[in-house]
Amino acid sequence: SAKKSVDGAKLALELLEASTTQLLRRKGWFRDVRLRRSADAFMRSSKVFQRASARQLGKSGTFDKPSPVELSAFEEELCTHLEGLRNKLGSVPMNETREISLKSAGPGQVIGAKLKGLKQRAAELEKKPRSVIKGAVRKKRRPLGSKKSKDAGEDD
Repeated sequence: SAKKSVDGAKLALELLEASTTQLLRRKGWFRDVRLRRSADAFMRSSKVFQRASARQLGKSGTFDKPSPVELSAFEEELCTHLEGLRNKLGSVPMNETREISLKSAGPGQVIGAKLKGLKQRAAELEKKPRSVIKGAVRKKRRPLGSKKSKDAGEDD
């Protein structure tokens, strides 16, 4: 049986794309458009990407897929490049957990008000488990076309 030849150039491009997006996701930088764009630009300017795209356009000869060592080296370079850029831009990673405490919020803040309301509701439910908060009573609305069609029928 004849083996299918693997398009090394296409594979290399896909691998570079995948490692770039993986790095962005892992570091939480994918939310910052500037970092995403610069990562894409860095990937397109890398030597492996340039050679692979040129080979794919030319369709001449074979292209060896990049070794894991090459890919990890590319990822390291990309990481250092983006880290420097991130420091320059002053963007903070958006995957950090934040502690939101009532004490740090201060008096009369929205966080405390909502929490106080929830606690009061919980206490109320504790006393009367079957209590239900009913909203304002509203009139049922008829579909807009129903009244007009009745009026039109009576005129004839």
